[in-house]
Amino acid sequence: MRYPNLEKVLRKPLIALIIVLAILSVFVFILIEKNDSEKNQSEALPASQNLKSISERHFELTDNFFKNIRNRYDTKSFIASSSDIKLKDNAVLFDAAFGNNKIQLLSEKQNGDLNIRLIVKTGDKIIFDEATDLIMASGRVETLEFENKTLVLIRSFTGGAHCCDQALPIFIDNSEVKVGKIYELGNSGTMPSLNQAFIDGGKLRLAGYDDRFAYFNNISYAESGIMNYTVILEFDFYEGKIIDASSNYTEDYKTLYSDSKKLTEEFKQTSQFKPDEWLAPLIFNYTVGSMAGEKEEGLNTDFKAGFDYFIAKDNNSELKKQNKTADTILEKINSKLCENHIGNSALPFERCKSYSSRINKYGAKILLIGGTGSRQIQKEVWNLEDQEYLTPEDEWVPTLLNSPADLLRATCREGYNLTACEGGKIEENGDIDFCFRAVNKEVQNVITIECERQRQ
Repeated sequence: MRYPNLEKVLRKPLIALIIVLAILSVFVFILIEKNDSEKNQSEALPASQNLKSISERHFELTDNFFKNIRNRYDTKSFIASSSDIKLKDNAVLFDAAFGNNKIQLLSEKQNGDLNIRLIVKTGDKIIFDEATDLIMASGRVETLEFENKTLVLIRSFTGGAHCCDQALPIFIDNSEVKVGKIYELGNSGTMPSLNQAFIDGGKLRLAGYDDRFAYFNNISYAESGIMNYTVILEFDFYEGKIIDASSNYTEDYKTLYSDSKKLTEEFKQTSQFKPDEWLAPLIFNYTVGSMAGEKEEGLNTDFKAGFDYFIAKDNNSELKKQNKTADTILEKINSKLCENHIGNSALPFERCKSYSSRINKYGAKILLIGGTGSRQIQKEVWNLEDQEYLTPEDEWVPTLLNSPADLLRATCREGYNLTACEGGKIEENGDIDFCFRAVNKEVQNVITIECERQRQ
């Protein structure tokens, strides 16, 4: 039996259902095509976007590294403050007293240049008064007080897209004042504010970024950013200088090294990248691994394996066009690691012995601050054949003061001859020649020497 009316009733919903299914099929097809298209676009992202996530994660790793250290130590028993310097010609930029000590910062306009002069007094006695080498487009003064000690840090920005920051520390320990040398911090942001400091066993420390590899091998600043690694700086009140205290945190560096190696393995899965941008994570691994105490042989092996892997994939590599090998790049890396940057060399000095062997001539300035009776000595050592400073200064220029501290002697490191002595006289003492001078009551007593490698 047929039910014509029923067929008419069912036919309309059936047609409607078929139409709906057809529309849904088209919609699903469009979604699938769109998803595939987005997937293909993602796989073909420009190199900068491919690297961006890895770069951000590198900075997250270093930030977490610092936070984990800082959270373990005292961050509350000091008082830190900061004030911006308002630049004016021939004006007092900063004037403050710390107990019996007074610090003044003055601007002096001379021949179109703005010079920054520092004056430090203890009571009525001037212990420091000279024009500094600060180049100041903008600046600020930071202070930190803890345990009867005060650190005054004069911060200067020279101007420019990224470069450069300078820092001049003044250490006040009760009534004793030491004026440190100016530290060239490199590009902006390498040293955070003092309110980010921490105290570890009575030592005032601060995590900063070492950017000695910025623009390495002509790579842009943005792409070399991953090479910046965290170092722990210490403000040494006894010596009156900033030193590298990173070796006290080896276990933290081991964790950072392990995590950064995992990111490099992820980076290997990147289908496209800019020429040579893969060099940055390899150098980061190498430097952090060095600070983690990894053996040089293993670091070299890992670096060479990564270098060979990436350069084979990178058809537009400038390194490939220049016929650079992993060994030639490793030599440049170790040379960079053994240069002076913030504080001491990032690597233990023993690792830099081979580096020192290539120095043929060097010069040094030895400055005794405070006159007769003072033992506050500052040193600067530089390669006479290249534009670089040499550290640790005490290794390159041993100095001696007699008991009353009225005779200052300086000599060259073992294996070098003293060839010049300015501000003093050469004194022969057996196999060792000294440059010596009598210390007078002047605030500054200076001698400058030159040393040359002994011929074998």
